[in-house]
Amino acid sequence: MDFLPNLIADFALDENMYVFVLRQNPYMEVLSGLSEMLPVLEFDIGVRLNVALGQVWPQELEAEWSQLFRAEWELFVQTINSTEQSACKSFSQMIHENIGRNQSVSALFLTRLARTIRQFDQMEETILILWDEGAVLTKVAQKLYIHRNTLQYRLEKFYEQTGLNLKNMDDLALCRLALLS
Repeated sequence: MDFLPNLIADFALDENMYVFVLRQNPYMEVLSGLSEMLPVLEFDIGVRLNVALGQVWPQELEAEWSQLFRAEWELFVQTINSTEQSACKSFSQMIHENIGRNQSVSALFLTRLARTIRQFDQMEETILILWDEGAVLTKVAQKLYIHRNTLQYRLEKFYEQTGLNLKNMDDLALCRLALLS
């Protein structure tokens, strides 16, 4: 598939649901690209489409990937059942929209995400300060007593490993919620 150059694998869950496994680095480019392409695809094939991008889970949680996939699937189904129009949603957007609907799924994700965040040196403090400062990097770097480039590097490494862009308020809010849960 040319429109998904980072495609690793794909499979059908049923006649209407397909899963595409993507290499994680171009995560946000995929989200924006699919958002732009969705109306064109719908017009061409005459059906309503919903796209959900799941979370990037670290290798350390490999034993839990099947459980996490099932929970992400449940989250996606909840999202499309509550959406009347086509949508392209990130994992953080789906969590925000469904946080109160299924406590066990929310707790599973937030617990695993908090564990992942805590594996990164100083990331917990960075996330909390990012939130307090409205994601203004200069202020955050000053509060952390680090150079702005060091902060930028830290955020990029976190993004590469998790698919969560802490400069995006949805992703930042999800991480903060995970740390507070």
